[in-house]
Formats: sequence, C-alpha cells, structure tokens
Amino acid sequence: MRSRHPRQNRFCAIRYRRAGRPIPRTAALPATIELAPPDVWYQASLDFPLRNIFHIWLITLILLISSIIIVGGLTRLTDSGLSITEWELLKGIFPPTNTNSWIEYFESYKQIPQFKILNSKMTLEEFKYIFLWEYAHRLLARFIGLFFLIPFLFFLFVGILKKKAIVDLGKIFILILIQGFVGWYMVVSGL
Repeated sequence: MRSRHPRQNRFCAIRYRRAGRPIPRTAALPATIELAPPDVWYQASLDFPLRNIFHIWLITLILLISSIIIVGGLTRLTDSGLSITEWELLKGIFPPTNTNSWIEYFESYKQIPQFKILNSKMTLEEFKYIFLWEYAHRLLARFIGLFFLIPFLFFLFVGILKKKAIVDLGKIFILILIQGFVGWYMVVSGL
C-alpha cells in the first residue's frame, strides 16, 4: 500500500499500515521547516541594506556574548574578578597609565579579603596581569551594552521593528541590565 503523502514520517506510516488504517494528513511533514518567517521581527517592506544590517547586528551580538562568556570564564579562572575594587562606570574606561595610579589600585586591592586570603604575596607585576583580565572583561561588557543599545534605539527610531521584536529585544536589554547589576553587586559585596 503506497501512501498519497510523499513527505510523511516513516515511523508513523509504518504504525498506521500495520493497523490497516489510512495514513492521516497530520502524519505528513511540511515541505520546509521554518523556525520563524524572516519578517517576524521587522517590516516585510524593509530595504535590503537595512535588513542586512539588522542580521549582521544580531549575529555580531551572538559572537560578542560568546566572547564575553569566554573572557568571563578566564577572568574567574585567573581569580581576577575583584582586582578592580571600585565600580567606575566612566572613569574605569581607561586603565592606569602611570606607576602612581597602579600603586593606588594595588593598595585598594590589598584591602579586600581576596588579597588577604589568596594573594597576600602578590607583587605589583602579578597584580597588573589580573587587573588587565578584569579590565578587558569590563570593557567588553560596556561595549556589548552600547553595541546593543545604540542600534536598538536606531531601529526603534526608524520604525522598522515590529511589536514582537521590540518586546523580545527589550527583554534582552533587561537581561543585560540585570547582568550589569550582578557585576556591580559582586564588586560592592566582595564576592
């Protein structure tokens, strides 16, 4: 007995054939499997360059998030997480540039329990190494936040995003803010 549905599920077809019943239409698979239509997040009439920019933005965000997971893991493995003891949103963009500022950061690091318990014999050169890991982690986190926010606001301003996209991307932005809050709390609490 040959089925009338060429794209059917093999196992489902065998089960129905053994029972002597015709294969129902629901047993057939769709011609293509599409996770989401391409115009779910943006207007279907969107010009090709903007659509391309939107896709590149999303793919770059995925790569940046993957990279911060790796850098964050290495920061944790090198025990660098609390080497910068203050949460300096704007001033912390630039690393120390002279010996006096390195000594200031090192002296403030000496005041936290991590130094007293784990790194009491650390030198300034060793501190610079862990400091730069934490600095790279924080700089990358700031960049991801801005790389998300600026294009998102641009796409909102231009009006190319659908309501579903605004809600979904808004949730992602809230998660980014929560992660920033957790980082701030880790620094303030000394965890």
